[in-house]
Formats: sequence, C-alpha cells, structure tokens
Amino acid sequence: MILNYNTENETIDCIDSILKNVKEYEIVVVDNCSEDKSGKKLKEKYSDTDHITVLINEDNYGFSKGMNVGYRFLKEEKKCDYICMANSDTVVETSCFEELIKDDFKENDAAVIGPKILIDEPGAIGKNPYLIDKLTPAEKLIQLERAEKFRKRKHFFASLGILGLYEKISKAKKKVLSKQDIEPYYSAQDELVIDTAVNGAFIIFTPNYVEKFDGLEELTFMYGEEWLLYDRCHENNLKIMYDPRIVVKHIGGRATNNKMNYSRSYLKKSKIEHERYIALRHYIMEKYGIK
Repeated sequence: MILNYNTENETIDCIDSILKNVKEYEIVVVDNCSEDKSGKKLKEKYSDTDHITVLINEDNYGFSKGMNVGYRFLKEEKKCDYICMANSDTVVETSCFEELIKDDFKENDAAVIGPKILIDEPGAIGKNPYLIDKLTPAEKLIQLERAEKFRKRKHFFASLGILGLYEKISKAKKKVLSKQDIEPYYSAQDELVIDTAVNGAFIIFTPNYVEKFDGLEELTFMYGEEWLLYDRCHENNLKIMYDPRIVVKHIGGRATNNKMNYSRSYLKKSKIEHERYIALRHYIMEKYGIK
C-alpha cells in the first residue's frame, strides 16, 4: 500500500516500480485528504486498472492511521497474507522482490522485514537497519523532545506563512551536521540483521504479523512508528529483520517536504502532531517506569 499526500507524480513512480518488479500484487493507494486533489486524480487514472485501488480519506490521518486504512483493506477485502507499507516517494529496485520476502519468511521466520533503503541525495547514508536497540529509554525521550522542538519551530514559521523559508534554513543546517550525529541511530549495512527496528519509509509484513495484527499502533501522527513496531514485535516474540538484498530507493523525502500550501496545511496537523507526541512520551515513560 502507498500513502499519498500531495505527491501524485511520486506515487505514480512508486506504482510503476511495483509493476516492473513484482509479479503478483494488489496495490492500494491511500490518499490522506490531499489539498492538491491528487487523490481524485489518481483514482481517475487507475479507475479501469485491475489490481490497483485508490482510497481517499476524509481527513489527513497521519502516517500510522492512514497506512492502516490500506492495510486493513488489503487484509480484509483482498485477503493478502503479505503486506507492504510504502511512502509515496519510494521506488522498488529489486526484481526478485517476492522471492526474497518469501525466503525470509520461510528461512528466518520473519514477521517484519526492512529493505535496504538508498537515499537519493548527495552524501546521504542509508536508513536501514534502524538500530533502535542501541537507544536507552532516556535517549528515546531525548529524540522525542527534539522532534517536539522541531514541530514548535515549524509551527512558528507556519503561523507567519513562511514555512518554506524555514525549510531552506533547515536544509542548510543539515549540510554542516557531522555524520557522527546520525550514525548512532542509523546504519546502512550489507549483511542480514535479525532483531533490529526498520525504517518507516518501507515496511514489509509477512503472514506471521498479518495474522496477528491489523496494522500499526496509532499513537503517532508522523515519525516514531518504528519504536512502537519494534516493541510490539519483541513483546509478541515476532522476528523483525533487515535484508539488504531487497533494495528500495527513497527519493529525498518529498512526502514530507512538499511545498504546496505547506504553511497552511502544516498548521492543521501541528496540533495533532503535538497530541501524538504527548501520547508517545507517556507510552515510553509508562513502559520503562520513567518519572
């Protein structure tokens, strides 16, 4: 399933990559109430195409809840036993996609699989596997607080109607950040890894997970889903793994950075992001007994 929000062209590219590399498929595009009407355009484009369905949410549900709409459709309506969640700005690069997934399920008893994610930006490093097991509960809270500060800054610029300026400043700052700031949390590897969290840009669920759950937990609006998924798998003795043989390209985070009416649309979801932050923070503190 593909989550679309104002990213019509990227979603089409993602669909094309699936058609090119996957033999048996049911594709569902979930439009998160796009302001540019891209959901309606996609629905019209694929209205007569077999095995492609476009669903349009009545509101922007965020990542987890939006993805779950497609997940449940595929599980309940299409009876799929393998389900993939994909950002609209990702493309599948591996021709033997299905074979590798089934191999991981049969040989490693995998419930959740993360592919090797290549980032289409100069100097960027891959974002899988996500070595969340290296983060202590206190470090998780620090990461969460950083995300909340980031939201507050974005909200301020959005309230002035100049969020595009903030994006330019943020991008410039990222260029001067050292690689060391990222490496403790992200590490692109060329070896299979068992028991590691995976990046939310592209997640593969096997029958071990699909039979047990109806999607992701919906505590978050955007970002942080990997933590909850990792904990859920651990608590239910499900294997979550990284397979670098499965390759996906992430085209520069366009789903996040789309500029159309960005200030106005961000103000709408800023309150929801804050509520999700409170819920996730409470979850972490309760889970690890932090006061």
